Amino acid sequence: MKISNNSLVVLLFVAIIASVGGTFVSVSFMDDIITGAATTLGNVTLTIGGTANCDATDDLIAFGTLTQGGTNQTTGDTGARDWITIENTGNVNLDITAETSANLFASYAAPTPNWRIACNVTQGTGSCNTTFHNLQESSNSTMLITAHQFGDSVDEVYINMNVTIAMDEPTGAKHGDILFTCTQS
Repeated sequence: MKISNNSLVVLLFVAIIASVGGTFVSVSFMDDIITGAATTLGNVTLTIGGTANCDATDDLIAFGTLTQGGTNQTTGDTGARDWITIENTGNVNLDITAETSANLFASYAAPTPNWRIACNVTQGTGSCNTTFHNLQESSNSTMLITAHQFGDSVDEVYINMNVTIAMDEPTGAKHGDILFTCTQS
C-alpha cells in the first residue's frame, strides 16, 4: 500500500494541530495545580544634596572709548546694551552679591559713583535689585538678587553696569574686576 504525498501532508497537518491543541489544554490545567505564586512591593529611597553654584556665562562688558566726564550704562535706549550674565548652575535658589577686587579707575577707589552695578532682569523669580549701587570693595558686597531660581528656563540673571569718567581720570585702557558670590538662599 502506497500513500500519496497529499495524504502525508494532510496527516502531518492533523498531527501538528493535535500536538499544539494538546499542549494548550495541558498548560491550562497546570494553572489549577501550581500554587505558591506571590507578589510584593519594593521601596527605594534616596536624598538629593543641594549644590550652590553659579557661572558667569557672559562676563565681559566693553564700553569702548569714552571721554572725561562721559557716562555710559548697559540699560535703556542708549548705551552698550550688554550685560554680564550669571547662570545658576546648581540645584538650589541663590543669593548673588557683587564686590570689586580691582578698581576700574585710577583717580577713585571703590566705592565711587563712577562705577555702579544693578540687577537688570532675571528669567525666574527672585528679588532683583534694579537700583544702581556703588560697587564696593572686598567685604562690602552689594546684594544683587535674592532667591534666584535654578532650572534651565529660569536660571539666568543679567547684571547692568554704569560708568562715569571723572574729569581728572588719566587716559588709557581701564580694567576692573567684579567678584560675584553665590550662596544658597
